[in-house]
Amino acid sequence: ATEIAVAEVSNDATSTGQTTENNSHQHEKQPTKTISYPSIRFLTFNHLLYGKSHKKESQIVSLASKLGHIGFIVYGTPGIIGLLVMMSSDNGDDNEDVIDFAKECSTRVGKRATVL
Repeated sequence: ATEIAVAEVSNDATSTGQTTENNSHQHEKQPTKTISYPSIRFLTFNHLLYGKSHKKESQIVSLASKLGHIGFIVYGTPGIIGLLVMMSSDNGDDNEDVIDFAKECSTRVGKRATVL
């Protein structure tokens, strides 16, 4: 994932509320803003089967919904789940929510996931 940082710099003393005597600090580095961007994180399963008779797969969908995840499922062998996560320039490749979801799939549902 690409990180993006934006810095705001103003040369106008009136926009910052400073007097012209304090302009010597204008050229110091300003703090960067945090920018969020969407990213898709993939999880693979040995298999995911479609249908009402496949209880574990429906439990995975319920768990994802309960945790507020948005994504898609590709049923079959291997099964693939793509989760849409919002990344930010502050945390980079922080996959904590995805890893927690994979652990919950294993402990609560009994379907082991591999995070790619």
